[in-house]
Formats: sequence, structure tokens, C-alpha cells
Amino acid sequence: LPKFSGVMGGVNFAGTLRNTDSTFAVTQLQFNSAGVASSAKVGTWTRAGGLAGDVSSVELTYLTKRTLNVRLIHDPPFVIKLPNGTFTGYSVEMLQGIAERMNFDYRLVEQPDGAYGVMLANGSWNGMMGALERGSSTQFNPGFPTRCQDADMAIGPITITAQREQVADFSVPIYDYVSLQIVLKKAAASNDQTFFLKAFTWDVWVCIIAIVTVTGFLIFFVDKVSPFSFQNRYRNDQVRDGEAEGKVFTVKESLWYVLGAYTQAGESFDPRSMSCRTIIVGFWLFGYLMMSLYTANLAAQLTVDKLVQPPQGFDELTTQATVKYTVIKDTAAYEHFQRMMNAEKNLYRYWLTSGIGNEETVNEVAALETWKYPVIERYTSVWSRMTRWGFADSTEDALKKIRQDGMAVFLDSALVKYYSAQSCDLMTVGEPFAPRPYGVALRQKSPLLKALNI
Repeated sequence: LPKFSGVMGGVNFAGTLRNTDSTFAVTQLQFNSAGVASSAKVGTWTRAGGLAGDVSSVELTYLTKRTLNVRLIHDPPFVIKLPNGTFTGYSVEMLQGIAERMNFDYRLVEQPDGAYGVMLANGSWNGMMGALERGSSTQFNPGFPTRCQDADMAIGPITITAQREQVADFSVPIYDYVSLQIVLKKAAASNDQTFFLKAFTWDVWVCIIAIVTVTGFLIFFVDKVSPFSFQNRYRNDQVRDGEAEGKVFTVKESLWYVLGAYTQAGESFDPRSMSCRTIIVGFWLFGYLMMSLYTANLAAQLTVDKLVQPPQGFDELTTQATVKYTVIKDTAAYEHFQRMMNAEKNLYRYWLTSGIGNEETVNEVAALETWKYPVIERYTSVWSRMTRWGFADSTEDALKKIRQDGMAVFLDSALVKYYSAQSCDLMTVGEPFAPRPYGVALRQKSPLLKALNI
């Protein structure tokens, strides 16, 4: 057919089976509170140019029977997944109220990768932010059909950041200034019933028992063979009249005597022979030294247990390597540390290229010349350690790392308050930092945004 103008616009098949010049008007249809319908042209659509007109800015006062895809992640208390597969929680109840007020239906879709979303190396996003980004790239459909691969809205503890606002729109804050806090496991109260044995090692205890036993048998043997012992003098009628009574040192009596001498309990009858007394004097010196060492070690052990304290803040935590620390991956906290690390790298690159690597501007090189790089790369070290120690996959995994592995985790203060109230084995150290608000995330230029913020 030749090219001509028709009632609905130009007609030009151009040797094909479809009209390449077809044009359609996009009309908005609304009903007021009295049920009276009204319509207005808000844009046009052509096969060549697609949609024209700011259709996304049209205010949707009524979304009757529209079904929205809403992404969420199990993250109590904001989103709680029940055993039967349904969801509840603060954000879900808030969504129910919004749906009733704005008169729309919704479908809750759990985020498959369990990630809130960060920007990847190729510039795309993963997690819920990625789903919203894909939803923004699709052409506007006034019917809001459900799409399994895209999202219209995301709810939960979603932190509003400048980088996320490049791919999604956010409502007014629903939770103001959620900061990051360092969470650690509380030190368990000592309930060791054998703490008094730890003043010495097991090797020392074995040596002490062996020396006490050998000394007891040695006294028994010497007392039995010595002619000056009480038992031999008594047997030979050599005990003088009026001489104090003595004791026959059998194996039992010898061991008992040595044990009393070691514990400084004393004994009423001492050996009479000089050889036995020489052995006892040496054993007294050994017992005195060992008791002094035991008392000192036990006192030091009890004192050190009270002095050992966990890191008391961000600076103290990040300048030591005894207590490992991490963050939940693909979250705003993860993004915070990554961006701080990148900022330090950019500063170093600027200093390097403007100073040492600058062969053109002599004055600028001289101004930046220092013996060493003047900025402490704290976040670069923090990021390197967290990468080596591993990131947490979810809030549940983070709590597991705290309780079982003894790690410190940077968590949102709102979540910290909830889990601290649920269990008494968690504690926070240091001051909160990096405050950011929570909000409801929408795909970019969503017509829901204005109505949602009213």
C-alpha cells in the first residue's frame, strides 16, 4: 500500500506486514469519590519513538485492583517469615495499611539471593536494588501487571543512600537515623570449678605429687635404718629417762608427715635422726617456695581475668587483630566500608600522581612532597581484613559468627535493639556511627511515590 494519512495517524507499511507510522494516544482514566470517570491524554506512543510524555509523573489517586510486586527479605523485626510461608512484621503491617489507603493489591516476593543490593563492578546492581532497577527499565504499563523478574516496591530495613537513589526512588524516612554499632558476645561469667588447679601446669602438679611421695618413702627408709632414729634407739634400750616420746615413722606416718610439712600444717613428732631432719629441712624449703609461687600465680590469674576487656570502640577494634570483625555482605553497611576504602585509594592516587608521579608542575610536587604518605589508610586495612575473615551472608549468619566464633559485627542499631531485647548474650561497644534513615524503595519515577509520601 502507498503511504497515506489515516484517522489514527500515518499509514506506511513500507513493504512489510506492519504499519511503521502507527501512533496511539495514552489516556489516563480515573474515578472520583462519586464514581464519576474522567480521562485525560497524558502521552503518545509510536512504533519508531516509543512512549512520549511524562507518564510516570501522573499522580495515581486510585489503584483499584492493581497488583504490585513487593520484594522483601526475612529480617526481624521488620520482616518475619512464619513457618507457613507467610510474612509479618513492622514493614509488612505498614504495607497493609498503605495498600488499604491507596486501594491496591500486592504480591510479596522473597528476594532469592537474600541481598538488599550493592553496585557490582559492571555497574549493575544485585539484590532488591537490582530488581527495582530492572523494573525501572521496563516501559510503563498503566495496568501494573505483575512481573516475576522485576519489582515495583521493596520493604524492610532498607537504608537510604545516595548511590541507591541513582537506581530507585525512596519514600520519606520511616525510621530516622539508623546508625552502625559494634556488636560482641558478652563474656560468660566464670563457672570453672577447677580454676585453682590452673595456677600450675599439669606437669608441675605431677612433679609435686612425685616429690611428696618420694620424700615420704625416703624418710621411712632413713628412719628405719638410722641408728639415731627413735624406733632403733627404743629397740636397743638407748632412750634416756625423761626423754620425750617419739614416733615410729611407718610408710603411712611418713607420707602424712611430709604432706603436713608441705602444707605448713606441722606435726607434733619430728624425726630424731640428723639424716631425716636434713631431708625435712630441704623439703620445707621446697614447700615454702612452691606455696609462694602458687599464691602468686593464683592471684595473678584472678586479676588478669578481670582486666581482660573487649575492644571499647571502632578505633580500638580496628587497630588490633585478636578479635575478628565483619559485616553483612551486600548491605548498606557493606557499601559504607567499601566506599570508604575506595575514597582512601582515590586520595592516595591523587597524592601519588600530583606528587611523586607529577613531572610537569614543580611547585605542586614540592608542596605535596613528604617523607611518607600522610593519611592513615584505616578503612583499606579494615576492608582487607574483613575480606580475609569472610563476610556474613545474613543477619542470622552474623549472629552465629558473634555467638559461636567470637567475632564482632557491624550491625544497624535498629536490629541491635531488637536482638539485644531477645537475648542477653549480646552487647554493644563504642559510639554509633554512619547514621542513615530507612525508607520504602520504589522503582525510579514510580507514580506511587507522591501518593505514598502524603
